[in-house]
Amino acid sequence: MKKGIIYIFVAILCLVSACNTSDTKQSATYQIKTQTGADYRKVISKIEIIPLDTNSLAYMSELHRCHIYDNHILFHDKNDILYLFDKNGKFISNSRNRFGEGPEDYSLCFSASYNEYSHLIEVLTPTGMITYDSLFNYMQTLPYTFPERDNGDKIINSDYLYDVSDSHHLIFPKGFSSTSNKILLYDSQRQQFMNEIEYSIEEEGITMQEEYISNSNFVAFPYMNNSFYEIDYNKFKLSKLFTISFGDKGLTAQDIKNLPKNVDDRRRYLAHECTKYIPTRTILSGKYLFSLIKEGPLLSDFQILIFNLENEKTVWLDMQYDNMQFPIIEKFEGNIMYGIITDGEVSKYVDASLLDDKSKSIVKELTEDSNYSIIKYYINKEVLN
Repeated sequence: MKKGIIYIFVAILCLVSACNTSDTKQSATYQIKTQTGADYRKVISKIEIIPLDTNSLAYMSELHRCHIYDNHILFHDKNDILYLFDKNGKFISNSRNRFGEGPEDYSLCFSASYNEYSHLIEVLTPTGMITYDSLFNYMQTLPYTFPERDNGDKIINSDYLYDVSDSHHLIFPKGFSSTSNKILLYDSQRQQFMNEIEYSIEEEGITMQEEYISNSNFVAFPYMNNSFYEIDYNKFKLSKLFTISFGDKGLTAQDIKNLPKNVDDRRRYLAHECTKYIPTRTILSGKYLFSLIKEGPLLSDFQILIFNLENEKTVWLDMQYDNMQFPIIEKFEGNIMYGIITDGEVSKYVDASLLDDKSKSIVKELTEDSNYSIIKYYINKEVLN
């Protein structure tokens, strides 16, 4: 969606302050044929490696999340430190000097974003959003305020942040507060929540969903389900876009009815015992749907599904082959799958015959001092069209 169009939508929806419920318009159901994974050499046309800088400030601990934008990559590690790189892997900055208890610091980061409209880094804390420039110079602290409800700040345990414009942001709370199971529209210029959408949880269970919004307005909630939604930025409403079905190989209504009632028991069963097809991470890019499908507890039980919504052509890839495996895919855009790998794992995730010349040289130069790398798998569009 073009930036100018988004601004128009935002201007319209900010005039509305009442809570909008989900739209109930009729949605499509796609019957997905399950099959064994194709030969990846017939699906992947090229593999590209982008190593991250080895500057001493660029090394990260275990990763929590990765956000890949058009021109930047923002990493969030297990210690709540943020690292910003450009699209070529060049290190820009990290937030080590901003992690603390000072007035310009944060001590807890629920979620973070690099805003491609304002070019600021946004950090969601329990009581507000803190913004920094790309070098983590402090800009301002923006408290959360709900108009016509209270006059003070409200604690929000947020799970995901998506920028609609330079000053309008979608926030997905989590937990059991009054704002749970809602999408909140936050206006950072007014420092107020302007609108909200309440949605129902189809089935609380396992998920690996990290990026809830893709393709500008496609929503895959962080709950186990086969249905996916879109946000109407004009009316600020949510509607079911389509459902994918695996027939008897997927969870049937009776299967769901028989699941353990206790949430922890249910998740344990789904993670370790269930052998039905479950979408765990789903991303839309144009007419192509990407989904990581779980059929069992082992990596060998996972498959990658790529589905053309227009001609309903399906491609399946195994996560693990005899001589190569795929990492967890962090982003799918156009015909490219993006993953994050460490230097010691490169040989597991590449087929040397598919590497471009530059990447072949990079792989040879990797040492034990190398940092993480971005790996890009180019899908041969002819297999889907």
